Amino acid sequence: MEATREMATAHLDQTRSELDAKLVALQAQLKESSERKKSKIEKRIAEVNAEFDSRWTKLTKAGDLVKEAIAR
Repeated sequence: MEATREMATAHLDQTRSELDAKLVALQAQLKESSERKKSKIEKRIAEVNAEFDSRWTKLTKAGDLVKEAIAR
């Protein structure tokens, strides 16, 4: 079960890295975009942040469940 917790943590770190890379790319696009495109990019940034928050919540919950199972 410890291996499962470590796997969840690794997955969370990988997810964070991927979403950070997406955000960096979107921020770069935002700087170079017209006003019309900026709103679309800002919307995508919000979506990426929401996606990360959702994944974070799920993986944190999974990690907590694993800790609980290990403690038993």
